[in-house]
Amino acid sequence: MKKYVFLFLACITANSLFSQTLTLEEAVRTALKNNLILNCSTIMSKSQRPIITSVWRVEMLTVTATINDNQSRTNVNQKLNTGVEIKRDGASANQMTSNVSGTILLYNGQRVKTTQRRLAQIEAQSQQLINAQVQNTIAAVATNYFDIIRQQAYIRTIDQSIEVAQRRLDIVKVQQSVGLANNADLFQSQLD
Repeated sequence: MKKYVFLFLACITANSLFSQTLTLEEAVRTALKNNLILNCSTIMSKSQRPIITSVWRVEMLTVTATINDNQSRTNVNQKLNTGVEIKRDGASANQMTSNVSGTILLYNGQRVKTTQRRLAQIEAQSQQLINAQVQNTIAAVATNYFDIIRQQAYIRTIDQSIEVAQRRLDIVKVQQSVGLANNADLFQSQLD
């Protein structure tokens, strides 16, 4: 994460050196807008709220439906006491029953309310994690931003030191040409 923020700031800073100066507020705003983890976390947090509420409501009502279909085939070979004989092959019978029942939960030892409180705590915890992610991103951007500013100031100081050393070298060369400086002063100026 820190590598990406640093690379992001380095690219923006390199671009801003050639075009314009980037302010800390712009860097923070851009980093927060382009932070994929933060955007995904925010979207997931917002999308889970209706699901949590509907899960709590569904737990209170239960609907059960049952359908049974019994089919049978029998062979009948029967002789009655009157002397009548009944013979049937493959006599079929079909019996279908159905049942629908519904129950509503009136009281279950505060389980519904406890579950609701637990889900609210989970939601608050995810919100706190998002806030922590925002704070960490802002801190990383600010740290890298001021580190880049420090490095730019250091580069300016080095450039000024090189310029001063070059002027001193020019002065020593002029002094040597007139005979007021020796080779040691010239070599020292060249080293500087």
